[in-house]
Amino acid sequence: MLLLAGLPSIWLAAQAPAAVTLQECLKAAEARFPQNQQKELLRRSFDLADKNLAIAFLPQMDLSAQASWQSAVTKLPIELPNLNIPTVPKDQYKATLNVNQMVYDGGRTRAVRDMKATELVADQQQVDVDLFQVREKVNDVFFGILMVAENLDQVGVMKKELNEKLKQVQAGIANGAILPGTATTLEAELLKLEQKEMSLNSSRTALLAILSEWTGQEIGLQTQLQVTRPADFTFSRDLGARPEQKLFRARMAQIDASDAILKAGRRPTVGLYAQGGYGRPGLNFLDNSFQPWAIMGIRANWNIWDWNKSRNERQIMDLNKEMVRVRKETFEFTTRLQLISLEEGIKNLENLIEKDKELIALRTKIKNTASKQLDLGALTATEYLTELNSEQIAQLALRQHELELQQKRAQYIIIQGL
Repeated sequence: MLLLAGLPSIWLAAQAPAAVTLQECLKAAEARFPQNQQKELLRRSFDLADKNLAIAFLPQMDLSAQASWQSAVTKLPIELPNLNIPTVPKDQYKATLNVNQMVYDGGRTRAVRDMKATELVADQQQVDVDLFQVREKVNDVFFGILMVAENLDQVGVMKKELNEKLKQVQAGIANGAILPGTATTLEAELLKLEQKEMSLNSSRTALLAILSEWTGQEIGLQTQLQVTRPADFTFSRDLGARPEQKLFRARMAQIDASDAILKAGRRPTVGLYAQGGYGRPGLNFLDNSFQPWAIMGIRANWNIWDWNKSRNERQIMDLNKEMVRVRKETFEFTTRLQLISLEEGIKNLENLIEKDKELIALRTKIKNTASKQLDLGALTATEYLTELNSEQIAQLALRQHELELQQKRAQYIIIQGL
């Protein structure tokens, strides 16, 4: 692991970790993000739904009771001497217990359970896709802190150099070799640097608080932020490791599972049933007494013609598959464009860093010459500050470009899904 050069030593409470890496922050942020809890909620919901589906092959029982009165009943339209023909009572009472047992449902229950399982995988994978977006946000905050630290480091270097130069100038003024206004110019520049330092410290404090909230750790001023530099960093546009790829496969499996439900729905169902009751009249309508009764049998059902509904449903599923395929291709296309842009940005930064080094060497020579001329009174303080600032700007540009290079490499790896 590489501890970025120039990151200043700063103090924090004892509970803060001594160092954290970018990868540790990314993992901690994903684990801490509230949406991560949704995976467990999805699992619990699936378990309950699966238990309900398993009930389909258990006996189904229901109890009912009924009392009724009707204005007329069926009776024979004849009367015979010496023969009492019983009639159905106008008031009737019935209590029944119905029992149904599924024997064969055409594979519907199993198909639905399989579909629910694929739906769980897809929904949980969608959570992983959503969590993946956290990485880029944390990456930006992490490198934002490092960038601010580099700026603070450069401000500190400039302050130190200006203070040393101010002492030399004050000595020259005391000897009458340098005009008094020269010191005032340097003091004003020091005040500007102190203002910039205050602003940068405020920005860093805010970014550290955000990173602490993301990771659930007290990351503070003393914590060293470390970046893992891949030893074998190479350009690759292979997106096989992205969680979206698993999501697309899961959505396809979900559609296939729906097709299995459709096929099962075209098969016949077979079940047993039994009904027991007590009431008046019983199965013998001519018996006016209360009596128990029972009916049992086997029932089959087969929808032999659905007016092409199944065929239309299959066409819908084919279209859904095509939409998943289009989303997959769109994702790969746009993501590869991101990688292409980053590749060019990385190459450009590598070239800029080489030029920065050459420029710093030249600016340092010019600044050293200006410093000697200022000591001799041959150069004004403003002219010297111009050269000093030019050197510091060149050094800051180098460090910023180095940080940007590391950030873009880290972003490249994140987009690859590695």
